[in-house]
Amino acid sequence: METGTALVRALGAAIERGVHIINLSFGEYAKVDDIGRFTAAANLAVHKHGLLFVTSAGNNGPALSTGGAPGTSSCCIAVGAYCSSAMMGPQYSLRAKLADIQYTWSSRGPTYDGHLNVSVSAPGGAIAPVPNWTLQGRQLMNGTSMASPNACGGITLLLSALAARGERWSPASIRRAIETTALRTPNATGSAVEVWALGRGLLQVGAALSWLEEHGGHAHCDVRFELSATTHGCSTAAGAGARGVYLREPQHSSASEVGVDVFVRPRLHEEAPNAQRVSLDVGVTLQPSAPWLSCAPFLALTHGGKGFNLKVSPGQLPPGAHYAEVAGHDSSSPRRGPLFSLPVTVCKPHANLAAPHAPCHVAFERVAFSPGHIERRFVVPPRGATWATLTLRARGAPRSREPAGSVVYMYSLTQLLPQKHIGQSSETRRVTMGVPDEAQGAGAPATEYVSTVACVGGVTLEVAVAQWWMSLGETELDVEQLTLDGRTLFSSLELHSFRRTSVEPEGSLKTLRRACRPLQAKLVPPAAPCGDVGIGDAGVGGKTPIYDYLLSYKFALKEACEGVTVRFPSLSAQLYESGYEAQLWALFDAHKRLLRWGDYYVRLQLRHDSPAHLEKLKDMPMVVDLQIAPVALSFHWSRASALDDPAAGPKPPLRRLLEPHTRVALHVASPAAPAIAEPGDTLLGSATFAKLSSEGVGAGKRPGGWPVTLFVPPAAKKEEPPKPASMDKEDETAPHRMEAALRALKISQLVKLSPKCKPPKEPAAAGEAAPLPHEAGGGEADEELAARGTDPHACGGAHLEHAEAMSEGRRAGEELLRGVLSLLDATQIAAALGVPHVDPDDKRAKQRREVDEAQKKALVGALHLKAAALADLHKVAAAAGAGDGAGDGAGDGAGDGADSKAALEALDAAVAALHRWAAKEEHWKLLVAWHRAHGYAATALAALDEHLAKEKGPPPKEKLELRLELLRELGWQHWVDNAKALLLLKYPQSYPPPFNSV
Repeated sequence: METGTALVRALGAAIERGVHIINLSFGEYAKVDDIGRFTAAANLAVHKHGLLFVTSAGNNGPALSTGGAPGTSSCCIAVGAYCSSAMMGPQYSLRAKLADIQYTWSSRGPTYDGHLNVSVSAPGGAIAPVPNWTLQGRQLMNGTSMASPNACGGITLLLSALAARGERWSPASIRRAIETTALRTPNATGSAVEVWALGRGLLQVGAALSWLEEHGGHAHCDVRFELSATTHGCSTAAGAGARGVYLREPQHSSASEVGVDVFVRPRLHEEAPNAQRVSLDVGVTLQPSAPWLSCAPFLALTHGGKGFNLKVSPGQLPPGAHYAEVAGHDSSSPRRGPLFSLPVTVCKPHANLAAPHAPCHVAFERVAFSPGHIERRFVVPPRGATWATLTLRARGAPRSREPAGSVVYMYSLTQLLPQKHIGQSSETRRVTMGVPDEAQGAGAPATEYVSTVACVGGVTLEVAVAQWWMSLGETELDVEQLTLDGRTLFSSLELHSFRRTSVEPEGSLKTLRRACRPLQAKLVPPAAPCGDVGIGDAGVGGKTPIYDYLLSYKFALKEACEGVTVRFPSLSAQLYESGYEAQLWALFDAHKRLLRWGDYYVRLQLRHDSPAHLEKLKDMPMVVDLQIAPVALSFHWSRASALDDPAAGPKPPLRRLLEPHTRVALHVASPAAPAIAEPGDTLLGSATFAKLSSEGVGAGKRPGGWPVTLFVPPAAKKEEPPKPASMDKEDETAPHRMEAALRALKISQLVKLSPKCKPPKEPAAAGEAAPLPHEAGGGEADEELAARGTDPHACGGAHLEHAEAMSEGRRAGEELLRGVLSLLDATQIAAALGVPHVDPDDKRAKQRREVDEAQKKALVGALHLKAAALADLHKVAAAAGAGDGAGDGAGDGAGDGADSKAALEALDAAVAALHRWAAKEEHWKLLVAWHRAHGYAATALAALDEHLAKEKGPPPKEKLELRLELLRELGWQHWVDNAKALLLLKYPQSYPPPFNSV
């Protein structure tokens, strides 16, 4: 959806054009609030350039702490979604009139560090114009994405009125005006809508304008106040430097008293004169809004800031969620409203199942609901718990004024975990449940819904259940890593049960993870604007140029996989909280295209205004996750069983019943890694241990299981097959040893002549007989060759490799090819291979067959090289004949000169000799050259197309270029143009922007 680069450039463009207010109607969860590259840019736009930033709060309610970024940032005005009674009839066609209410799905605060999150609320439903392809002119749209532009429009009216009067304003004065004058409204139950959803209240444009008219010229109106709270002994995200106080975990919310150090620092515009900073001196009256908060009554505040201590007394509070705040008023004019407010949220658990001797379950029976009503229950799961089961049972309320029939509920189960956004530790669903009516009697069974979710023991779990805001009727509801190391043979873990549990471990590995280092890193200077459009990479405010940093990676796949995922763990799953502006990567093959398997090239683009900050990532690893066939895990109750010790006897049953508070050891054997895995890779999967009976409630095991990791060790050393014994022979004499030494010397000199050639794996040394007798035939010839010590296979292979290296030019090493062919007796090879089958028990016959096959391969290779060389010679002769006027002008056709005719006859003979030993399709390139030598371009094209049709993957570039040449010879211009376009499409000259700078 949105990208960091687009967001930062949009901010820069808004500042460049003098925009006063913007709206952003989208966002997402962030792991850490009020931090990141985009947040820094937004702070600069708001606090330096005077831009008002309005954004949606999110649609992830009704649980607490469900706000999305960038609305969680202090510089943004986050807007919640509100539905008035006047909207419900015409927009939603409700048959019953309900009181004003906050939408059930509107996100709630506070943020992880205690900030209120939602600033104000506005109507969250609109009948808006939609594109024509929907075949309708307008459509009812819901969400904080509707509330945010509504509020933005209302604030714009304020700016318009101030501009018409020539009055100045600042983001701080506008925000203080709308939050001070916002209206607190009642919901369906008659009580005020909770502040975490509503914020400071419903936006009141007229009241805000009146406040600005009366107080807009005050000396402190443009000053913003930053609060930093440090909660003693708090290890949650709301620790030191928090923007509020959030006591949620039992060790804090159940304490009798909690101390908080609060520091208040005034902030003026960076271009404000120092005299204004020196003169800033405010007497602040501190007013706690609840008796369970206590602090000093007065604060003398200057530009350097001042702190005070706050005492929170959660022990006085009943179970549930509680909100209060400490408001700081200007003691000289308290009517202006608070200069600042410190939000305090306390969540007292309804049931602490982690306490000693506590039960393993809790139930809340006959909880009353009505449209839009929310009930929150805070439960601390037992320590060691890994999943929880939620059961909902619905029934109609006694003497209900409105028959329910079926009711829609929305529930959220959430836990706050460090460095994880709430979407990773929560489950939110909307369910429809039938409600028994009064005609069925009081004993009618309730409708039941069951869900199982993963959880962390000892961490407060919020169970928020709401009746959908427009679901009529009154109802009642009953609400009830393992790591493996491939370097070891097995790994062990300990299972602990806090209640009677049936255990039957099972698991598998399904993902192979591979890490790759970058091949290249390059810093790219900022891009200039495109004409008069945009600001390029000038950055927010035009004075902070943005640099690109391109990292290039490469990885290869031996075979096709079910799925490939590229990740950068240091940067993944971050947007608003990321320290870098952009994280954009693309996948290419060696030819700048995408392939199903083979070599892959990944290019990653990062952006920031600091080159030094970018260059810290020059060696950042990339992680590639490959989806593989499952590798089953083997579980054992003893070490001996895990090692397959014969003395251990038969493997005991895997299923076992653990009594409460029992600890047992479980061993997991390290499975063999799949063939695609390489040393250093990691295999990932999951395992489950508990398995409750089918009669139990819920899934009976942890959803998603426990993570399992296997580190792939270095490959085992392959055992080399024993060398076959040499055939019986007499002891070698000095002449034999001399001849063997000369043979080895010739082979080594041939290798030196051609750097491309590789030396034989085991060249015969002086005085050492060849490990295999390389025969040309059988019978007396074997003894003769063995006696001479001749090795035609070794010598012929070296000659052939040298001839290949020399054949890359126009003329081949004819003498070398003749030497190779002289060592190979085609008649004897044909006779030897004429016997179709070899006795598998005859070791000597099998050795001879291997030698015969190798000699045939050498013979085919030599004949192919000879024919290819003759094709090159004919091409040269034909071109020379055409240049002297002896030919008919066909550069690649048959020349009229004697040399050309002789070369063509020799080529025909060589091709005929080759085709006696190998099929035509095995040497497609030679076949194409042969047809071209005879002037048959169309036949050559047909042979090439037949070969290309058999290609498994995309054809190589040189083959497509050869096809283009044949089309040119045929004069088929329309096909030539098509082939050129196809060549550019399949083999682009460069990577697409922005990856084309490396």
